[in-house]
Order: sequence, then structure tokens, then C-alpha cells
Amino acid sequence: LNMRSVSSPLENFYYLLADYSMKNNSRDDAIKYYFMDVGFNPQRIDSWAAIALCKAAEIDEKMRSFESKGQFLPLKLIHCAIFCFERALELERNGKILIEFGQMLYWLAGYDLEQSRDYFQVIIF
Repeated sequence: LNMRSVSSPLENFYYLLADYSMKNNSRDDAIKYYFMDVGFNPQRIDSWAAIALCKAAEIDEKMRSFESKGQFLPLKLIHCAIFCFERALELERNGKILIEFGQMLYWLAGYDLEQSRDYFQVIIF
């Protein structure tokens, strides 16, 4: 039994479902389908990049939604975004993906700096 022939009907199925979900503003479904797609197509840069961008958008939304200081971002979310950006960049050095990755890291560094500055102000004063 050739495993390639068994998986070929699903080769693009999850990618197309993910793309459809993204176009219909269903990011959670899109992420789920993109992950399923990389299970079948681990070399598909488009899926890795899409997951990374979705996770970066999720991080941005969470940072903007925090109403008070001292709220923290889930490390699992941050690690997932970083892993997916790195995987996409391993597959192809793409300037657009690199810029998006850098932008997310910049947001995280700024957020971390602000959180630590507020923490030290409480301790000192």
C-alpha cells in the first residue's frame, strides 16, 4: 500500500478549508485546519506562515485588551507563534515573513519592558 496515494485526496483539503475559514473571518477554524494541513504537508510554507500570522494577531489582540497592568500573555501562545515563524523561515527566507516576525518580537519586547518597568516602580516606591 502506497501511503502517498492514501493521503493524496487530503493533500490540499485542509489547506483549502483553512483558506476558506480565513476568508470568512473564522481564525480559530483556520488555525485548526492549517495545523491539520502541515500534518499532511510539513513543507508547505503558506500554512506555517498563516499560523504564525494568526497567532501574532491573537497576541496583538490580547495585548490591546488588557485593561490593567500585571496581566500576562500565555507563554504557549507566544511559543507557538515563534515556532511557526521560525519554521516558515527555515523553509524559505521570505522578507515579508521576516518583517512580520520582527514586528511581533518588537511588540513583545515593548510589552515586556512596560510590564517590568511597572513592576519595579511598585517595588521602589
